[in-house]
Amino acid sequence: MEKSDYKVIKSTSSDGSTIYSFVDKSGDSQLKVYDLMTGITLTHHSAHTNRFYSYPKKGESLIEIYHCREGRMECSYKDGYFYLMPGDLAIGIIENCEKEYIFPLNHYHGITITINTAIAPKCFSCFLEDVNVQPLKVALRLCSGNSFFIIRSRSYIEHLFSEMYKVPCDSTKGYYKIKVLELLLILSGVDPKENRLNTYTLSSSQVSLAKSAAEFIAANRDEQITVSMLSKRFNVSITHLQNAFKGVFGVTV
Repeated sequence: MEKSDYKVIKSTSSDGSTIYSFVDKSGDSQLKVYDLMTGITLTHHSAHTNRFYSYPKKGESLIEIYHCREGRMECSYKDGYFYLMPGDLAIGIIENCEKEYIFPLNHYHGITITINTAIAPKCFSCFLEDVNVQPLKVALRLCSGNSFFIIRSRSYIEHLFSEMYKVPCDSTKGYYKIKVLELLLILSGVDPKENRLNTYTLSSSQVSLAKSAAEFIAANRDEQITVSMLSKRFNVSITHLQNAFKGVFGVTV
């Protein structure tokens, strides 16, 4: 999906959210956005396309918390990439740049919580006296000099988000405010040593190999293609090809 190719349709839902529908020849993506409080939004992201762009305003510094419910989302990390899978949570610090979301399976459903650090409350003790949580400090502590922190499919994260996908329409916005506070409180107690992101990353060459192999398979659907044939075509070992493909798409060749 090229940056200028998609058609945008904006509408308002009865539960107070704003719906943005993006459509082009490769598919569609829909964002259902709830403005929870100054500088904090919660978005249900439903994509049936390979990529989507967002454009932070100039000078914005954003904290984004992603939870994947279905599909896969590709995120760049240092000189490589990692993939958000069902049940995973990631925190990203986005500094003054456009954001490209890539979906290798052309399918993704999840929730994104966005915090604009310039205008969002610095601390949430003003809402609840005993909740002394500062979002920026939480993100900086977990990311620890990196652009992302990831938690792979933990039961306490899954329980919290499972409730966020089933909210009564008559109390949606208020309920989300409470759940965001709960999430930030939980994350403030997470040990940064849980971060094992380096073990989940793929190099640019591995990602390129997997995508090239997938394009070749798609272009030759009527042929009997074996893994051995692919490894010879791309001049790599079968093991290297299999690992790269599974890492990007989550399935075997």
